Amino acid sequence: MFLKKNKHFYASLLILFFSSFFLNVNAQDTGASKDSLENKSYLELYSLIGRNWEDTNTAIRLSNYYLEKSKSNKDSFNIMEAYHFLSLLNYDQNIPKAIKYSDSTILTSINHRYVDSNYPYVPYMYRGDLHFNLRNFKESLKDYLSAQKYLNDNSNSITNQADFNHAIGLLKSRLGYYEESLVHFKKTIDFYLSQEEDKIDKGLYLMYLFALSDGYLRSDHRDSTSIINQIGISESIKGNLISYKGYFTLNEGINDFKKGNYNLVLDSLKTVIPFFKNEYDLANLAETYFYIGKSNLQIGNEDLAIDYFKKVDSIFIKTKDLHPTLRNTYEELISYYKSKRDNLSQLIYLNRILKFDSIIGDNYQYLNKKILREYDTAFLLEEKEKLIGKAEGNNNLKSRIIFLLILVLTSISILTFYFHLKRVQYKKRFNAILENKFPEKEKNQKKEKKKLTIPQNIVSDIRVKLENFERENHFLDRSISLNKLATIFGTNSNYLSKIINHHKDQNFSSYLNQLRIQYAIQKLKEDSQFRKYDIKSIAQEVGFNSAESFSKAFYKQTGIYPSYFIKKLDTTISSK
Repeated sequence: MFLKKNKHFYASLLILFFSSFFLNVNAQDTGASKDSLENKSYLELYSLIGRNWEDTNTAIRLSNYYLEKSKSNKDSFNIMEAYHFLSLLNYDQNIPKAIKYSDSTILTSINHRYVDSNYPYVPYMYRGDLHFNLRNFKESLKDYLSAQKYLNDNSNSITNQADFNHAIGLLKSRLGYYEESLVHFKKTIDFYLSQEEDKIDKGLYLMYLFALSDGYLRSDHRDSTSIINQIGISESIKGNLISYKGYFTLNEGINDFKKGNYNLVLDSLKTVIPFFKNEYDLANLAETYFYIGKSNLQIGNEDLAIDYFKKVDSIFIKTKDLHPTLRNTYEELISYYKSKRDNLSQLIYLNRILKFDSIIGDNYQYLNKKILREYDTAFLLEEKEKLIGKAEGNNNLKSRIIFLLILVLTSISILTFYFHLKRVQYKKRFNAILENKFPEKEKNQKKEKKKLTIPQNIVSDIRVKLENFERENHFLDRSISLNKLATIFGTNSNYLSKIINHHKDQNFSSYLNQLRIQYAIQKLKEDSQFRKYDIKSIAQEVGFNSAESFSKAFYKQTGIYPSYFIKKLDTTISSK
């Protein structure tokens, strides 16, 4: 349960003052043609986008023009701004598209080093929240940790630290580490309480206060939960932010359930159903239905409880997502239909709970273990098997399932062993690279080198020039080719190719890649800033045209991929 950040949250973090505070741009300009936009400055376009922020299609059209203008002027800062606008504007419409624009924002900001502003902190946090909303928690955590590197690089670092604590707290709460999440939520609230009253953003304060309430609730600190909820309701009314009242009312209703006040739960939670429906907040609507169902069950209204549990199920069918604590919905439905001897309905909800567990997957490793303790999945599979047997009369089903399970477990064991060997092998190769030892290339000992039929004075001259080429790092030039280098050396490509083959034991392409990879490795070892680059940027810095060609060349020479090397190198250096 959480209050979802929206595109306005990130706009406020970037201080996008889109009002007439900037310029008195006529509202009729909202439908301006491309021709009429050509004479507008960046600042005028900036303000025009802001005036149309709620009209998403118009704002997207204006932002695309903003991007086009910035690209034509090769203005990297405004290119970055335009990408971020487009990402924000796709937040509610198309999250995968928003993520792609966010990727471009981050890449531009890193390449051009805008660490004195809110870039790249904000787009990293923003993309982390996008992944969070898609329940891709691994990627979400990666982005939050990337954002953390830039916390102290700008004037808003204290505010950003509060936001960062909030994000990490939500992630830990979602994964079941409730007491740990409380530490982060308290730090966020402490920051806001330390600010002057007239400088506090009440909307953000209430969002963070709700997270603290939720942390206390899930950690079973009931009195603290009630205190925070009362403060939240009071501040919502006082600040004329009534929408927040619904969230604190929900939390207090759940708190009343834990206290056994079931009639109070029903009275309070029924009032927030219209609010969550109107906000299309299906996650918190599901929580509301669940606790109304549980309360009805406690006071003996079993059939009514089942109706509400079915409402929770309908949200799961629509979103493919529920908070892990709502898994009990299916246990109640299975138990109910078992008592009614309704085998078909039992089978439906057994399949649903198994689907629920499969979605939890890697994102909820901690919770998965807890679920396995509380409601054994093997038992569910056995129950499912029995029900299918009753429905279909298939006596051979059990043996087929056992065979498939054995096959799956065997495959998992083989894969686990394979990946273990890979990890050991990669670690050895990494340590060898640290010691400047590279895998020996296979050589045909029987085959003797052919004598060069090139005059010795030419060979000597080219070898000296090759040494200078290596020493001065000219190999970093992405445009270098065999023909171009031969021209620079004042010779022909045939001579140059043969000399490199003879004295370097490799063709020109391999020779060039070897120099670039060895340079990249040394720079990664010595330069902490260089390690923060993404693979594409590193590839371009050392002379490759793409991340793919760089990764292939790196693996061919070292036996490991650059992403693994950088991650392992960071871990090794930080542990010293």
